[in-house]
Amino acid sequence: MRIGFLKAFVVLADVGSFHVAAKSLNITQPALTRRIQKLEETLNTPLIDRAHNTFRLTAPGIYFLERARTIVLDAETVVADLQQSKMRRGGQIRIACLPSIGLRYLPKVIGEFEKQFPRVSLNIQDVNAIQLNELVLSGDVDIGFGLKVNENPKLNFEVLFSEPLGIVCNTNHPIAKAANVTWSDLADYPVAFNVKQSGNWLLIQEQLGPMAQKPNWFHQVHSVLGGLMLIRNSNALGALPLSLVEALEMPDLVFKRVSDPEIIREIAIVRRQKVALTGYAETFLDLLIRHCKEQAKKLP
Repeated sequence: MRIGFLKAFVVLADVGSFHVAAKSLNITQPALTRRIQKLEETLNTPLIDRAHNTFRLTAPGIYFLERARTIVLDAETVVADLQQSKMRRGGQIRIACLPSIGLRYLPKVIGEFEKQFPRVSLNIQDVNAIQLNELVLSGDVDIGFGLKVNENPKLNFEVLFSEPLGIVCNTNHPIAKAANVTWSDLADYPVAFNVKQSGNWLLIQEQLGPMAQKPNWFHQVHSVLGGLMLIRNSNALGALPLSLVEALEMPDLVFKRVSDPEIIREIAIVRRQKVALTGYAETFLDLLIRHCKEQAKKLP
């Protein structure tokens, strides 16, 4: 007697409809009917009273229902216990993230996760948004923590929150004292930008479009640290997100929101469509989503 047949019977008895039960079990209605018929053949007794237009169980069906429910519950409990046991024995989660958001949002999540699964290791790669999407798509990482950019129908983007891209400068820079800053105002200063394949760069170019007076894209950097070193010690500006500046807590740097237009980036979990995660990866993902949504409420 298969557990799947018992579960089908329990769900059907609970909802009282073949159509609703089939939808709940994610199977077709004919497939559900066959499962019930197989179960009745095995028990050699009818469980559904088919002599009436409304759904009802036979007397043997009523008697069998609670016993079937107990068997299904026991089986699901055993499976869950085995999965938890496996998770605590060890494993690995492969994560790709943007440095600009990883610095702020991952540390607390990693700490909480380690308390629950001390034997599960983390493989974390710092990459740009385009590389992140490629790693998730190829299956080289399990979870991507990046941007909703360069979308692909084989990927699922779950947006967690949005934040502005702005300009960062040192406290002695003239822009630091400006009340309002537009992208056109940046034409007179050297601006550092990340590699042209980055998600931030794509967003900026898409939003600025054919603007007549664009920022003076002068310095090119390949890492967050390189960009910050340049900004702190020169007249250069940097196009960076708010979350990175807040995570670094550098009092000698100033973040300025830029208007006309204001550029907003969407922070998202990136996963392959229809690919299941391990139990401990799901736990890590749940912790990350919850923490991000809590922190997003504090954004100005």
